[in-house]
Amino acid sequence: MQGGEVPADIKAEQARVSGAEGLAFIYPLWWSSMPAMMKGWIDRVFSLGFAYAFGQEGPIGLLKHRKALLITTCGADQAHMEQSGIQKAIQMTTDMGIFAFTGIPEIRHEFFYNVVQTGQATRSNT
Repeated sequence: MQGGEVPADIKAEQARVSGAEGLAFIYPLWWSSMPAMMKGWIDRVFSLGFAYAFGQEGPIGLLKHRKALLITTCGADQAHMEQSGIQKAIQMTTDMGIFAFTGIPEIRHEFFYNVVQTGQATRSNT
């Protein structure tokens, strides 16, 4: 947090992140992004001085000892997500713009497509 006291609830979340061997985020795609509540959590917890800093050479990721798994459920099919560029945009803004920026060296992002149209039999087999 820039120029102020870190609130107790954020300190507690940062302690959980610091103690974790890895981070997992499972979320539905909402308007080509993660839900606002999840983004708000990242904005508050991955703060300046905790998740990143600025040096003479530019930004420095501070979460170097972490790995992240992201699972995104999508209503669209794989062809649409890839051909439209939406999947690549999500990977750039989320994987690179948040997780790589904060120094996380191992990022795995899985997309589950057609979740609205997929039946229970298919879901049970995966």
